Amino acid sequence: MKKRIRVLTGLFFLLISQLSFAQVQWMSFEQMQEAQKKAPRKVIVDIYTDWCGWCKKLDKDVYGNPIVAEYLNKNFYLVKFNAEKNGPVVFKGENYGLVEVNPKKQTHSLALKLMNNRAAYPATAMLNENLELYSSVPGYMEAKEFEAMLVYFNENYYQTQGWKEFREKFKPRVQ
Repeated sequence: MKKRIRVLTGLFFLLISQLSFAQVQWMSFEQMQEAQKKAPRKVIVDIYTDWCGWCKKLDKDVYGNPIVAEYLNKNFYLVKFNAEKNGPVVFKGENYGLVEVNPKKQTHSLALKLMNNRAAYPATAMLNENLELYSSVPGYMEAKEFEAMLVYFNENYYQTQGWKEFREKFKPRVQ
């Protein structure tokens, strides 16, 4: 019985350590822009809505993956942005807020800009160190594919080779 308790206790602490390790360090646009002034980095913006099931799956399976979370925290500033709820945002000196897309729906104008005016959730916007939009990727992707996308962008492979060529050679750390 004591051995079983020790094993369960060990498993519990292992699980807790993995959960705390896997937390992505999100910030607001304001916090990101302040941090950017001190130490420029590339930026990942997770654009989501409360009702989006694929957004929740992305949070759990991808942002919750310890390898992905570690890579994100080490290399990017990370903004989690609710496309339907966030209030006014000043980004690069311009004001953004909710706009009516149809009589029953409002979407944040900054989210629309970062998604190239295609509202699809989740969406991952990638900004360079100058806060210029490099790419906006709509939809859910598995952790392995997400890791490849991050490395391709962060390590500037996109400047020397196409995505298909890079993807064929890339060896993911995510299992």
